[in-house]
Amino acid sequence: MSHPVHSIMIRALLLVAALAPAVAGAQTSTASSDVEVLEASDIRWTGRITYEVAPGDTLGEIAEEYGVTVEEIRRWNNLRSDRINVGQSLVIRTRSSSSGTERVRTTYTVRSGDTGSAIARRHGVSVAELQRWNRNTNLDRLRIGQDLVVYVEDSGSGSTGSPQRGRLRGGVALESGTGFRVRNAERAYGTPSTVSFIRNGIARVTARYVEVPDLMVHDLSFARGGRMTPHASHQNGLDADITYFRTGVQDVCSWQDVEPRELDARLQWYLFRTWIELGVVEYIFVNFELQQPIYDYALARGASVEQLDEWFEYPERGSSGVIRHEAGHDDHFHIRFRNVQ
Repeated sequence: MSHPVHSIMIRALLLVAALAPAVAGAQTSTASSDVEVLEASDIRWTGRITYEVAPGDTLGEIAEEYGVTVEEIRRWNNLRSDRINVGQSLVIRTRSSSSGTERVRTTYTVRSGDTGSAIARRHGVSVAELQRWNRNTNLDRLRIGQDLVVYVEDSGSGSTGSPQRGRLRGGVALESGTGFRVRNAERAYGTPSTVSFIRNGIARVTARYVEVPDLMVHDLSFARGGRMTPHASHQNGLDADITYFRTGVQDVCSWQDVEPRELDARLQWYLFRTWIELGVVEYIFVNFELQQPIYDYALARGASVEQLDEWFEYPERGSSGVIRHEAGHDDHFHIRFRNVQ
């Protein structure tokens, strides 16, 4: 019986031999930069990411984000220099997929009860891979609200990358509907699930209560995602800016600063609770002072302090919570949905 190590070495040698002609040809080729160049050493890279260069990108930043080197990106794309152009597609290879299918970078936010092994199992990766993608994170001491990088198999459509550096494929246009109005159709594209969550969440409020004013839905993403001025995020169809419910409004809750006494905590809490209990929310950014009336209303309606502590940053500024403070959210809340395929 052959030794297992010998079998592995034989398979590796056969694979190198099979790749050798292509590699030799690629090394002497004068093909353009969109041709992927492989070397025998690249057999350890089994996954693929196609990255579209965005304004301001450099090879160094892209390499750092994906845990590879500039030299490797140049080799895989037959680049003769570090110069890249906006809109250019780059092949980036990863160790993340044993099946050889393409994987994309996503961000996972740690929830209550999560462990490193559970997160890895949920995404079909190993703990070692999860640790490699998050080198500065102790997977044995995770914090609720902490972000982890995870590479998942690409379904070919939907959200790819992260909200701060991502794209949207097969995006769905959100059109004005029951209980809400879309401000700008060109900036209102999301994943199918994001569009569905917005529609259904607001519709549930209008079905539960009478005389509910419309909300204004502002920016989601562009049809293909990518950078959207002035936002740092809104790049992959998971983010949405929506106005608050205000008391005394009969028609539409316009985009304007809201004081805590003006907020309709009853309607706002029902909407937030709908999304949170469905488990589809990463964050909801709400001005800290505006969290108080919603928190107080939820507490008065029977929510436990323990549950509210998991859901709200309030009353302890700086603590974790699904609903958390971020500057600039006096006139709207910003919701980031989970990437549900």
